[in-house]
Amino acid sequence: MRMELIPDINTKKFWDKEFFRDRIIDPMTNDRINTICKIIINNAKKDTKNKLFDLGIGDGWVEQKLKDNKYFEFNGIDISEVAIDKLNKKLKGNFNVNNVYSFESNNLYDTVLALEILEHIPQDKIYNVLLKIKEF
Repeated sequence: MRMELIPDINTKKFWDKEFFRDRIIDPMTNDRINTICKIIINNAKKDTKNKLFDLGIGDGWVEQKLKDNKYFEFNGIDISEVAIDKLNKKLKGNFNVNNVYSFESNNLYDTVLALEILEHIPQDKIYNVLLKIKEF
């Protein structure tokens, strides 16, 4: 019996197609995003802009929930050009097409999010990605 390979979804082509359609936030994800937003707000400085950086920003659900809060500056990257184009139309921020392997930044951020990306990183690269995230 021949085993079928699991398709590699970690491609720009896959994610461009995924983000091309209108995605609806499901109740479980919505609850998780609300919890994350509460934690971010509770830990934010109240007298200055908090720089938030989101690796694999996708739909930008966290940023959309925080968009009316004047204390946040949004930054993010995603492998999907479609996702970044949509975000640039919806939100004020610095959003770019890039990936966790090649992204470089001299900026320091108050909050760095890496939601739902670690499971897409090959095991042999996770440690290096986490070290890179720690630099931000």
